[in-house]
Amino acid sequence: MTAEQFERWKDVSVRFARNGWPNMTEARKARLALEIEGFLDNVEEGERYLDVKSWDSGDICICDWFMEAFGETWQYGGNHPEDGDDRHSRFLGQLACCLRIGLDLAAEPSAGVLGFDKGDLSRCFDGEIPDWIVSQFDGLAEAPSDTGVLL
Repeated sequence: MTAEQFERWKDVSVRFARNGWPNMTEARKARLALEIEGFLDNVEEGERYLDVKSWDSGDICICDWFMEAFGETWQYGGNHPEDGDDRHSRFLGQLACCLRIGLDLAAEPSAGVLGFDKGDLSRCFDGEIPDWIVSQFDGLAEAPSDTGVLL
């Protein structure tokens, strides 16, 4: 990953934290953005991002770092590590989504996050989706705002 890709990753992830879920409280948006910034500050330390390729492949898998940072309270599928029940942590799920959306769009598109549409992307960028994102999706520029986008 280049320094430019890393900056895009941070930018997109924080934008989704603040705008991806319009009904989320302002306090939750702020906390989500703060956790993203803290996590990515750790990735930025020593320019470790240079070895990052994607969420779940390559020499450094960000999904593993995420699990190291937050695995005490969350596992994929919403299972709690201690008792295996089906409690789901919505906050950590949103955190993972924001980080993966930013990483995938900035470095290696993989369609790893479902459930968003062009309108969500547009809202995150104040109505103007950057060309470097639009160019990753066939027909996105002309598509209506309710068109699903696999991020």
